[in-house]
Amino acid sequence: MCVLHCTIMCPILISSALPCRVASGELWNRNSSKVRGPRGLGMIYGIDSMKTASRIPYRLPGRTAMEPRIFKFGTPYEEMYQQMSSTAEDAAYFERNGVLQLCSRGAAVKRAPERWQDISSEDAAKHDVVIAFEERIFDAVIEDLQLREPTEDFRPIHVVCLDTKDNPHEAARQGTVALRLCWQLEQCKELELEAADVIDQFQKERELETPIKMLYQMCYL
Repeated sequence: MCVLHCTIMCPILISSALPCRVASGELWNRNSSKVRGPRGLGMIYGIDSMKTASRIPYRLPGRTAMEPRIFKFGTPYEEMYQQMSSTAEDAAYFERNGVLQLCSRGAAVKRAPERWQDISSEDAAKHDVVIAFEERIFDAVIEDLQLREPTEDFRPIHVVCLDTKDNPHEAARQGTVALRLCWQLEQCKELELEAADVIDQFQKERELETPIKMLYQMCYL
């Protein structure tokens, strides 16, 4: 069994729906997370969460689709919460639509949302697996890895896409699928040699239950 360090490139609904022992709006804290595998089978260590984006700010739902609440990446969740509950009217509204709860869950495990492209190559190379839930995010991660200068260790990073509709029902279901895939990959003795076969078999099994589009590419950094 390998010790797996996995990054989840997650939209809001996926991140809040994943069934993990550490409650989190943005999923798991890099340094301390340790969550149970499917039905309690083993543990998965070192699961992180980040987002990809261009230089656009971090957006949260506002009162209308044309009025999102915009923050810079790195803005603490606590500060977001305070701004979005600064008046009784705002507090009531953002409590009803779940945004305040998302900020609270995020603050419980990490200081602020992170952007994948902003981390150093050395930190990026520490991740064994990156899971995206949208094809455009999958493409963005691969493009970023291909543009970076190789690190001294030149390690493989396994990038996977579980293409998912960003709604509560699919988020809950695909969150469980992602966790199960992480657990199966962690059982590999040689992840670099076995990952492709594990992912291929995993996709075939999923097609019998809930068909989803899966993409996979191994990159080196």
